[in-house]
Amino acid sequence: MQGNANLAELIGSRICHDLISPIGAIQNGLELMSLTGEMGPNPEMDLISESCAHANARIRFFRVAFGSTGGGQSLSAGEVQSIIAGMFQGDRLSATWNPRDATPREEVQLALLALLCMDRALSRGGEVRIDCDQGEWHLSASGPQLRVDPEMWKLLRNATGGSDVMPADVQFPLLSVRASDLGRDINWRENSETLDIRF
Repeated sequence: MQGNANLAELIGSRICHDLISPIGAIQNGLELMSLTGEMGPNPEMDLISESCAHANARIRFFRVAFGSTGGGQSLSAGEVQSIIAGMFQGDRLSATWNPRDATPREEVQLALLALLCMDRALSRGGEVRIDCDQGEWHLSASGPQLRVDPEMWKLLRNATGGSDVMPADVQFPLLSVRASDLGRDINWRENSETLDIRF
């Protein structure tokens, strides 16, 4: 399972790396067209521009959540806040990143994967707070309707049973494997309107 996760991270990094350049080129082209006056503002251009910005934001998020964490890199609080804000801008879910210090990339990855797990549970939207106190991470979510799929959430303790996981739920076994790599246990609790994850 760990080898599969390593391979998946490399594939994720490659896809994100190869996609971010052409999307950026499209955005630059649109800006140049507007500056040169070749095409004035119109709904079609706005739609293309918004779609590019959204795609770029999702790739930035996925690059950290699903990409390689090698190299001992850290991400600043501002950078992580920007990545999260871009991913969920205009979405039913809002997420707040509270750590103020730079964070090792592998720990940011765990937090973003956990955030994606919570996103799946918050079917009607909600709010997520992400905190870290002396190395212990705590994500707390609240929303009007929580739907926790027991089959998916049990993968956080045992990723080996995830052979039937759908693409939309790949964050569950990957979070389990990566947490194990860092020597962390994942614990969660839920009720009708709140959900907590700690690791």
